[in-house]
Amino acid sequence: MNIEIRNQKFYIGERPCKLVSGAMHYFRVPRSHWRDRLLKLAEMGCNCVETYCAWNLHEPREGVLDFSGNLDLGEYLDLAKELGLYAVVRPGPYMCAEWDMGGLPWWLLAYDGMQLRSSDPLYLQKTERYLSAVCDVLRPRLLSAGGNVIMLQLENEYGGYGNDRDYLLWLKRFYEERGLDCLFVTSDSEFDLLTHNGTLPGVCGMVNCAADVEECWNLSAGLRGNVPPAVMEFWTGGRTFFQKEGQNDLERSANALREALDFTEFLNIFKFHGGTSFGFNGGSCRDYRKRRMDYYRPSYDCYSPLDQFGRRTEKYYRFREIICRARGVSVGNTAEDAALHSLGAIEFLSAAPLASCREILDRHESVGLYPMEKYGQGYGYILYETSAFVGKDGVMLVLPQVHDSAHIYVDGEYLASVERDRERELRIGGGPRTVRLSIFVENRGRIKFGPGIRDPKGLVGDLYFYDLSYGIYSKLFHFDVFTLEFDKLPALTSAPVRTRHPALYFYRFRTEGAADALLELRGFTRGVVLVNGHNLGRYENGCLAEDVRLYLPRDFVRKGENHLLVFDVLANRKKKTVSFLEEETCESVRGENEGNFS
Repeated sequence: MNIEIRNQKFYIGERPCKLVSGAMHYFRVPRSHWRDRLLKLAEMGCNCVETYCAWNLHEPREGVLDFSGNLDLGEYLDLAKELGLYAVVRPGPYMCAEWDMGGLPWWLLAYDGMQLRSSDPLYLQKTERYLSAVCDVLRPRLLSAGGNVIMLQLENEYGGYGNDRDYLLWLKRFYEERGLDCLFVTSDSEFDLLTHNGTLPGVCGMVNCAADVEECWNLSAGLRGNVPPAVMEFWTGGRTFFQKEGQNDLERSANALREALDFTEFLNIFKFHGGTSFGFNGGSCRDYRKRRMDYYRPSYDCYSPLDQFGRRTEKYYRFREIICRARGVSVGNTAEDAALHSLGAIEFLSAAPLASCREILDRHESVGLYPMEKYGQGYGYILYETSAFVGKDGVMLVLPQVHDSAHIYVDGEYLASVERDRERELRIGGGPRTVRLSIFVENRGRIKFGPGIRDPKGLVGDLYFYDLSYGIYSKLFHFDVFTLEFDKLPALTSAPVRTRHPALYFYRFRTEGAADALLELRGFTRGVVLVNGHNLGRYENGCLAEDVRLYLPRDFVRKGENHLLVFDVLANRKKKTVSFLEEETCESVRGENEGNFS
């Protein structure tokens, strides 16, 4: 049995099959919840699940492959089959997905001149190990082998990036040579330029859109070939930027879904369940014309039918009614929605400046100044330190590009903070003297889409003093560089915390059993939270409660004592609390967390 296109329909075996899919990324959902979420997808009336694969997770260091635990793609697909779901797999290599660098691994940036997402032989060479491993997972799970994988996407929205069709052809041949005989697909927005650049003859080119599916499809249908109307991404909710509220119009979404199902033969609801971008994996989005950055919070809820915690929403029930009517099916409703629990009181233990926890920093001596990738660092924070002479009339510190936020200290005293695309000159006076200059830089997520995906982090370029007496520039050399990814954790310690300096706050809580929970932070500025070494993601103090709330899944909790670490980028004098929210207090509350980065 296999999937074929005949008479503007998809056939599985000898029967036409209308496919209604839901997007859910296994790496954004704790493994213990996979079955529950997939069951809810089936019980919404869908007969297919779609997932990306995150190359940066599967190959976190070059040559180190990982398909275990929460990255066990094979187990995820097997569960979907057990529950009666076909599967569409989108292995990248690039996936976008509001993910750091669109899923491309950071270590590619250590190769100067590599042309990402192209037929550049060096780039293709670097993709082969990962893609071969994906093929090994998929081959025994293809529909033709008795599995449930019916479609494989070659790349993702490639027409919105480039026009190297040789690259798409290489990917197609790569999969064919490794025995993948499923239907190859592409997906792009509806415009003719994007469709032309992003798909190939003989490949099922699909469209991505939020509404007016028939109109969008017809705009470039002639370039897609003789394929059934198909939507790979039917967008159902807003983005999840820090400091910004998303938009959710249930009636509009429901009406758009009804119209889309009347017209299409394949529709993938993007997203059925967004889940969570744990760790440092939330990417960023750049408005290139306005030179503005937006950063994604860990929650990838996006007003999906299932919320971030896997609970059914009103949209779920509305969509279920529409889907079941369109497919002419009736389904049961056996899944349960788990509540979020308080796991008890969180006890403050101590606080310490980052300067007293140097054991978690990796030190590098560097003659020149380089972004973090050149020091073997992928995520987190980086500290540059050097000594330099300041003349009698002072100097202007001239920073290179800052990716993404830099906090500057002179002789241990806070001078200023600089954001990406903002003014990068700061005055240092008090000469003549030699000063110790420290620059602490935050990587807040690599750009996920467009020409800026080559987004090295840290300080990108050279650092100068501009002497105010003589009007000359002096380039600074010889740096002590300290990298901080939180792959190593500090020992419990205590020391005086200074305001406007990075600091660590240590807590603990005890529980008799694991359960899902929601943490809320108050009084902090910006940083990350780790529980028992698991990075829950970034938080950012502002006007939205969602920005300081982090999902703690039961998979990260252990019976007995649990350790919680908060890293705060710029310590302040505010009272700080970390607490669990009970189910009834989990509604969004605005105006309770005023920002203090101004």
